[in-house]
Amino acid sequence: MHVLSTRECDLQVTQFQCGGIAVAYSYNHYVADGAAIWHFMKSWSEAARHLSISVLPSHKRTPFRLPPAEPSADDRSHGELYDSIDVTCKPIQGGSPQLSMPETVQQLFTFKKEMLQTLKSLANTGEVDGESPACTTYEALCGHIWRSATKARVLPPNEITKFNVTVDCRQRVSPSPPPFLFGNMLCNVVAILTAGELGSNDLGFAARSVQAAIKQKANPTKVQELLDWVGRQGNKYFRYNLGLTNDFGVSGSSRFPCFEVDFGWGAPVAVRGGASRWSGTISIFPAHECGAIDVTLILPPDAMCRLASDSEFLEPSMMALSK
Repeated sequence: MHVLSTRECDLQVTQFQCGGIAVAYSYNHYVADGAAIWHFMKSWSEAARHLSISVLPSHKRTPFRLPPAEPSADDRSHGELYDSIDVTCKPIQGGSPQLSMPETVQQLFTFKKEMLQTLKSLANTGEVDGESPACTTYEALCGHIWRSATKARVLPPNEITKFNVTVDCRQRVSPSPPPFLFGNMLCNVVAILTAGELGSNDLGFAARSVQAAIKQKANPTKVQELLDWVGRQGNKYFRYNLGLTNDFGVSGSSRFPCFEVDFGWGAPVAVRGGASRWSGTISIFPAHECGAIDVTLILPPDAMCRLASDSEFLEPSMMALSK
């Protein structure tokens, strides 16, 4: 086992007796987001094979150094969603306080291409306000997880549940930065419903709620307002202020070039997210099978047991049969 540790990231390479090799990493999210780190991993693997880096990263921050605008009506909502921390603050003596974490389990679910096609079709069935809905596969999958996992949690109908989505904003500002800008260009958007609304409506309702949150809070105008707000906060960094008791937070992307990371040993056979204990955490990565998506989900043991035995969650075509 070989380990490299810096302030920005930790890297570990482990070779198993069977001959398999695992490359693990963790990194400071204030330095990079998922798109940037997977670009780095792919570039590193190209260098390891003595190849030229196929796409050089950009470090130009010019589009984000504009004088911040005057405060807007959304300043309060930004402050509620993001914790701001002064970069000069000193670590707590003795480390951070230990949080009391409820017991959780982590499980992997693979959605094959045909399953994803079924979900997208179901999410776009019928008409809404006289128009055909146009939910993406990602929005349909998020809506499916949100409905099914909320059902598994057995929340009272009037309980609020939030679905937090991280959105890459590289192409959501004007002028647009280079697509391979290295850094963290994520913003967080939140869809909010009650457990009763999720349970009494179809998949399309949940998927459209996720879609609406993205359109309303991650459009170019809103992203620029967020950047302006960040600029007015001074020398600080930011983290999402999330509570996942009834809620969910999804990260990752099926578009990351995970299976293009080849250090000379061949393409990976699997990609997995790191360990976590936060209930409601969802990680999405491309699966080894072409067109499939791996979803890692964390829930309390009883809720996970109910979800894993839910035939409609595991086989979306069952939803179509039950209509």
